[in-house]
Amino acid sequence: MKRPSPILFAALALLCASCAVEWTSPEERPEVRVVFLDVGQGDAALLSAGNRHWLLDAGSAGRGLPARLAQRGVDSLAGIFLTHRHEDHFGGAAEVLRAIPVGKVHLSGDPSRSDLWNAFEKTLRESGVPADTLWRGDWIEFCASGLDCVPGEWGLRVLWPHHGLLHEGNNASLVMQLATPAARALFMGDAEREVEEELVSIEGARLESEVLKVGHHGSKTSSALPFLAEVRPMRAVVSVGSRNNHGHPDAAVLADLALVLDGAARVLRTDELSDVEIVFGPAGFYEKDLGEETAEAWARW
Repeated sequence: MKRPSPILFAALALLCASCAVEWTSPEERPEVRVVFLDVGQGDAALLSAGNRHWLLDAGSAGRGLPARLAQRGVDSLAGIFLTHRHEDHFGGAAEVLRAIPVGKVHLSGDPSRSDLWNAFEKTLRESGVPADTLWRGDWIEFCASGLDCVPGEWGLRVLWPHHGLLHEGNNASLVMQLATPAARALFMGDAEREVEEELVSIEGARLESEVLKVGHHGSKTSSALPFLAEVRPMRAVVSVGSRNNHGHPDAAVLADLALVLDGAARVLRTDELSDVEIVFGPAGFYEKDLGEETAEAWARW
């Protein structure tokens, strides 16, 4: 049989290369968008995968969270994750439940009670939205969300709480790791150093994540250097209120973050930047609307 000419091979190679470039354009890559919402002294992050959305914490009540979601085109949520039972993390959830459809509410194993939490539970019951409790080892799949991806590659992995270790308050926080094929993000809730030590012991190098949502708003109770050294983040996001009464973020924590990140400019604070948006794709991540590096990031992929 006569072999195809080298010219034909070259033409086919050029055609395949052009197809690959077209397929991997930013608009066509599967991606997860994470928006760390500026809710003052509290936590709320919007995760969007394909045509579905999840809310990770809901800030305090009265922050206009339903309107903020509507501004971003979110008219329903596949789920709400409430890391623990402190008002600056769950307070806005009742307003969201009353405003838009929600598929499920995911809770931690936090056993603590308060009048505010009891009122939220009443709203949750009245809404008819199902709820469950998440534990270490649970996985929330994103591939059914319109992403063109392999199941098990895109989703949220629950690292904490552990079934056999009872905590309440900050240390009962859901700790979750967003997994994509080429980049990860670690969401620490308000987990403190005791939990960080447990995670280092249990997870080790699997904690490594390109983006870290800093625990407890940058408090000195969290973000110990041994933990940061295991996570090895490239960016750290601090969800914190301007001129808050708690002294967050702590100056020593900021210094440690700058050391690990090789520069304070890689610490992204909601009190300084307002909403912080980071996009995770199959080859890495980029920051949206945060300067020249953002515009060049896709090209570097």
